[in-house]
Amino acid sequence: MPVEIKDQGQYELFETTKHHNILVLNGKRWFAAVRGQQSDILIQSDSNHQKKRTIQKGRFYAVEFRDDPKFKDMPHLFLEKDERYQELLIPNGLPTEQDTQKRVVWTDERIDKGELEAYLKEPAPAGPGEARMERPGGGSVANVAHYLEGINLPADKDEIIRYAQRKDAPQAVIEQLKQMGQGHFETMADVMKGIGAGEQPATQRQTGRRDERLPITGYDDLTVDEVVAQLDNLSRDELDRIRRYEEQHKHRKTILEAIERKR
Repeated sequence: MPVEIKDQGQYELFETTKHHNILVLNGKRWFAAVRGQQSDILIQSDSNHQKKRTIQKGRFYAVEFRDDPKFKDMPHLFLEKDERYQELLIPNGLPTEQDTQKRVVWTDERIDKGELEAYLKEPAPAGPGEARMERPGGGSVANVAHYLEGINLPADKDEIIRYAQRKDAPQAVIEQLKQMGQGHFETMADVMKGIGAGEQPATQRQTGRRDERLPITGYDDLTVDEVVAQLDNLSRDELDRIRRYEEQHKHRKTILEAIERKR
């Protein structure tokens, strides 16, 4: 079968009183979500955590794809959020007692809730991998993660492209990489964010080049108070975009709490 649902049910992602993020699946599988130097990781954990606040919760699917025409052949974790599913790539599966740490890529892809659930019930027939999701940042993100497995970061755009070419990546993957901004990409998360958007990596954002899709100009250069002062002028959708960006980058508690009060 091209699609195998390994697990499903309810999840919660919460912040502890010690400012750690914990992902819980079905109330019985606990993982610490850790931002690493080279890539993000999930670490097998337990229930011995004091919750400070819930970041998000809802339904989840842990799915493995084989010869699927829409998704890359690797384990995925889909987390329900705001009537959509957030796509996480877990190339080597979820952590286990024997292998307690596994790499995870938190992509920017959001898939319509009904679309994903319908597809998991009636997946397309097995087909060639080049027919991945056509929308920007869809299955192509998984393709890129696969062909960059093992790369040493930080690396600049040209180095990343050359590595993918040495791994015999298809032209569709090379074209995705060519759309990234110039500069050094510190982590795999930086690479994932740059795909399909021409976005600059973190090192360039810190020197004045910003993510122009954010509704607050020069966001990364602003202080907490300066950001909070501009939240009143944003719509709920714009607040959600700021919240997602903040959670994936600096994760400043004051800003996140201010956004929750205004939503």
